[in-house]
Amino acid sequence: MKKNIFLSTLLPILLPISLLANDSISTAVVERQVPVSFGHNLTATSHVMNEGGCTFGFQVAGCGVSEKLSLVTSPWLIGDYNSYNFFARYQYEKNEDRVEAVQLAVFKSFGGEYDMFAAWLTWIRGYLIRPGYNLFLNVQFANYFEEERPFSLRRPRIWGTSTELSISTLHEVELVNGFYIQGEVGVLGVVRKYPLLHTGASMQWRSQRWLIQAGFSMTGTIHALFSPNRRFDSAVLLSNGDDHKVESSSEFITDFIKYDFSVHPEIAVQYFF
Repeated sequence: MKKNIFLSTLLPILLPISLLANDSISTAVVERQVPVSFGHNLTATSHVMNEGGCTFGFQVAGCGVSEKLSLVTSPWLIGDYNSYNFFARYQYEKNEDRVEAVQLAVFKSFGGEYDMFAAWLTWIRGYLIRPGYNLFLNVQFANYFEEERPFSLRRPRIWGTSTELSISTLHEVELVNGFYIQGEVGVLGVVRKYPLLHTGASMQWRSQRWLIQAGFSMTGTIHALFSPNRRFDSAVLLSNGDDHKVESSSEFITDFIKYDFSVHPEIAVQYFF
């Protein structure tokens, strides 16, 4: 009898506590972040991470601040290019067949081989062409505030201007067993005396937690593409800011820029959580 009275007394107290505990546990559960592709060095996807979802790896490290905003940095650029960097991607529209986003990227060198300070603003529109095939259109405006020795996506030029307009596309196709292939094509430096064709390809594998990508991209003028014996990475020749944005009439320098050609790695090893 005393036992029953004791239980009947505690029940009204324990029941609300247990319900509150269950509620707090359920609201604390965050949806696990599945692997998403961030794209290539020049051309981005419109994908963002879930709110609270994070990734760490060779290409990027960061989290989804909300369902629409992801903030990341690139350990690769810090380690190999001695450049602090910051990427903010905001997905402002999403429906069944189209996703639109904007991305701000800032780069600032801190010594060593590279010396630059730049900002990229990119408008991204993703199209679902058919199930398993996404197309991402990028229109990018860049400004290089300092560029004594910039990274390889900033190509030497004849006209001395700090701005750059580029238009490119990235094609993402799902294959089988978690494998994807990405193809890239566009123009780096639309407003140049010698615009550069930018192309690339990469293979991806995605599991429940991992994304691994390997590939490369190429940047070259039309003259370089059709004259393989004359193509040259002119950034190797031009080592300082005055030469890099040269307006010189030197035929020697102009000829190297006319046949400019460069190759870039497109590598990612990412863990998502």
